[in-house]
Amino acid sequence: MRPRWKVCGITTADDGMAAVEAGADAIGLVFYEPSLRAVTLERAAAISARLPEETWRIGVFVDATVGEMDRAVAAVGLDFLQLHCDRPSRANGDVAPLTRHAIKALRVSDATTIDEADALAARYPECTLLVDTASKRLYGGTGCTGNWSVAAHLAGRYRLFLAGGLNPSNVAAAVSQVQPWAVDVSSGVESSPGRKDWAKLRAFAAALESNR
Repeated sequence: MRPRWKVCGITTADDGMAAVEAGADAIGLVFYEPSLRAVTLERAAAISARLPEETWRIGVFVDATVGEMDRAVAAVGLDFLQLHCDRPSRANGDVAPLTRHAIKALRVSDATTIDEADALAARYPECTLLVDTASKRLYGGTGCTGNWSVAAHLAGRYRLFLAGGLNPSNVAAAVSQVQPWAVDVSSGVESSPGRKDWAKLRAFAAALESNR
């Protein structure tokens, strides 16, 4: 069975529908203003309104407060909250106050060891994990592949999204090696930051289906 897949950084309703029509199970809406893929609550709500009910709406947040995320849940109808957190004062390890299930992003580099990854993952026992490529500048959408060996180890122990540099040409190999519960794609199916290439979306879907 193919893994579930999410198209992140959706900025228009048409791109959201193109992702769904290609077979995506989820779309990601970025609520982080510095991102080239950021959307306002109003735009996110308009995108959400066009999507089928069964499509998961995942809000992507960086160092957000619980209140900020609650407002997005109410305005957009988010199903999951994807957390990228650096500041301990913001929503991070304590997911108890959240009104939706948390997907905790872990940024992993080639230098990350299995023991380090285990220690990091153990901080978030209530969360689904998302393994992404470590970057000093970006919280996602880097276009760079990550440490698939560490990701494969974690995928054997946790429900895990694999992200980081996935595209139609490498996703089958990534899934074969890592065996993730889901994959997350953004820049790998874009014509420019925030604008999805519909042909690439279909090619990504075909590559996933070839790996059944």
